[in-house]
Amino acid sequence: MKCITERVSPVLFSNVLPKPIPTHLSEAEKRKIRIAISKEEIGEYIDGIFSLPIVNRVRLAVLSGVEDESVFGYSTNRIHRACAMRGIDVVSLPYLGSRSVNAKIDDALSESNQQAICSIINTFYNASSE
Repeated sequence: MKCITERVSPVLFSNVLPKPIPTHLSEAEKRKIRIAISKEEIGEYIDGIFSLPIVNRVRLAVLSGVEDESVFGYSTNRIHRACAMRGIDVVSLPYLGSRSVNAKIDDALSESNQQAICSIINTFYNASSE
C-alpha cells in the first residue's frame, strides 16, 4: 500500500531478452525464437535498461530461469557486467513458475539473500517515509 500511496517501488522487473514470447508455445518453439535474437538486439535492450534513472536505486538483481547458457549466456553475462560496474549484487535462481511461487522463492533464496532483500526494502521504505 505504501508503494501505491507514494507512487514509487523498490522493484524493477524486466526480461533478459528483448522479445516477449507467447506462453502457449512449446519449449522447443520458445528456444528457437530466443536463439534467433541477435547480440546487437540484446545489447541495445540491456543497455537501455541500465540507462534508466531508476537503475540508480537497484541494489539486487534476481535472475530466474536463465540456466541454459546457449540461450541466455550472452544476456546474463552482460547483466552481470552491468551490475558489477554499478555495485549491484546478482542472485540466480531456477525458474520458479508463474503461480504460487512464494514458497519456491523462500526455498531458493539463501538466508543472506533474504536478509539483503529485507534490508533493501527497509531502506527504501524508510527513505520514502521521510
